Amino acid sequence: MHMLAFRYIIAIATLLSACAQIGSISGGPKDVTPPRIVSCTPNDGQKMVNADGMKIEFDEFVKLQKPNDNIILLPANIDYEYALKGKILEINFQEPLKENTTYSLYLNGAVQDITEGNDSLIQVVFSTGNEIDDNEAYFMIFD
Repeated sequence: MHMLAFRYIIAIATLLSACAQIGSISGGPKDVTPPRIVSCTPNDGQKMVNADGMKIEFDEFVKLQKPNDNIILLPANIDYEYALKGKILEINFQEPLKENTTYSLYLNGAVQDITEGNDSLIQVVFSTGNEIDDNEAYFMIFD
């Protein structure tokens, strides 16, 4: 009887060890899509903005790549700080926005998806006035 129990234990151990297979898991096709904005406050193109910061939510978890170089707010007349919380990038203005001014936030490769590092060029424009500046200038030169 003792020998039968021993064989039974060996058979179970063999079956259990045969179930575990070592190998890599294929997760499907490679992710080639950069993070996209799901929501943004203030909205792109919004006028009459009176905010002390911005919140940008992405469609996937992201990481920041050289944020001091790649997150740019123009005109550069206010200081800001940024923080990444999961899928949300928060930008906090350290002073009030100037009146009747169009601001452009550029994320020049600053936001990348976590898995593949895909990034993109993102621009969000808003104004504290009642119109968005088109950033065009006209000059006349006289000789």
